[in-house]
Amino acid sequence: MFEFLITWQFLVVVSLLIISGIAKAVQDTLNFHFDKSIFKHIKNKQFWDSSISWLNKYEDRNVALGFKKIKIKLPIIVWKKKNG
Repeated sequence: MFEFLITWQFLVVVSLLIISGIAKAVQDTLNFHFDKSIFKHIKNKQFWDSSISWLNKYEDRNVALGFKKIKIKLPIIVWKKKNG
């Protein structure tokens, strides 16, 4: 029983390490080698290309207009129902 737990925990840790390595590789590819990667063929470049995606946080992609207003309605409705 104890040997099974060690093996199971080991496999979980190794799997998470592999997943984190793959995620870091994708992040580095998107940040530094987007033009040479397989991601350049994806249609939504406003999301994937880091050289232009940073503008997505601004209203109408215009820095002068400031940050977008985030609409969080569902948590507020739930909180109001719970608290009267």
